[in-house]
Amino acid sequence: MVRNKINTFNGASTPFFLIAYLFFKNACYNNNCKKHFGLNAGKKMNKTLIDLQIGISAVCVVVLQNEYKKLTPIVSMEANVSDKFLFTNPLPPFANKINELTKKYDKCYFVIKNCDLISKEKQKRFLPIIKDRCLYNYVLPNNCIIILTVQNTSSLVKIDTQIYKHCIVCI
Repeated sequence: MVRNKINTFNGASTPFFLIAYLFFKNACYNNNCKKHFGLNAGKKMNKTLIDLQIGISAVCVVVLQNEYKKLTPIVSMEANVSDKFLFTNPLPPFANKINELTKKYDKCYFVIKNCDLISKEKQKRFLPIIKDRCLYNYVLPNNCIIILTVQNTSSLVKIDTQIYKHCIVCI
């Protein structure tokens, strides 16, 4: 019988998903998830974890609204922008500024503010930016990290599930 190497960890007979389950179960025992994943138990934003997202596609980072200004350089826009503003052809309005900053610095943060304050239907407008890192024919540079802001931790439930599955929460 030939084992599927994708479902095993380093060729071992224990399926990878079982190892991952046991890791998460042990890491999250007694609500210690944040400690095991390098987060600061809600005390402050973890900039190192955010910066590790450079070059990773289909990922965005969620931070608190009052903490995103600690990130530099940033290009920001409100989540409640009009469709006309967001879907301007051939390039969205933020494209030139992002291109300028990513050439000048080793990384840039593209911040979409107050995502929790708009409807889940309107949030879906940002799914191509998060999932595919593009909007029409504009592709975000690899050294641009997408940030979503929320008012507080209880607002996380207000983020659309299709978007949330692409999020790393750094609160």
